[in-house]
Amino acid sequence: MKVERTFPPNYSEVSAAFDIKGRHGIIFTYGDTIFNPSGVAVTPDLFAHERVHQRQQTAFEESPYPCGARGWWRKYIEDADFRLSQEVEAYRAQWAYARDNGYGRKARRDLLAHITKALSGPMYGRIVTATQAKELITSG
Repeated sequence: MKVERTFPPNYSEVSAAFDIKGRHGIIFTYGDTIFNPSGVAVTPDLFAHERVHQRQQTAFEESPYPCGARGWWRKYIEDADFRLSQEVEAYRAQWAYARDNGYGRKARRDLLAHITKALSGPMYGRIVTATQAKELITSG
């Protein structure tokens, strides 16, 4: 995957649907590209998360949506259950990467707190509570 320090092609749609305008550090995967407008560090665990989204978008073929990244993003924006399923899979991969690749106890604890807060927060439409998010991430 390549990383570009700009906004994704569908940023206006995404920012209209979610509470992200003016927020620093949000990255987006669109196809084979990670769009990183803030220029934050794409850590190995975060890269694992974004690779899951790349794979999800590549495999996406659900009618009536177009195939690929554009269709995936449309369904992601419109369907909270779909969005939750996609993010849970990606956050589980991120958590597994940290767990399996030598992240220390404190680093894992800090990461889990961060991703739990993210999944349960306004960026995804508060689709789960923090307790539910932690359980979903760690149970996979």
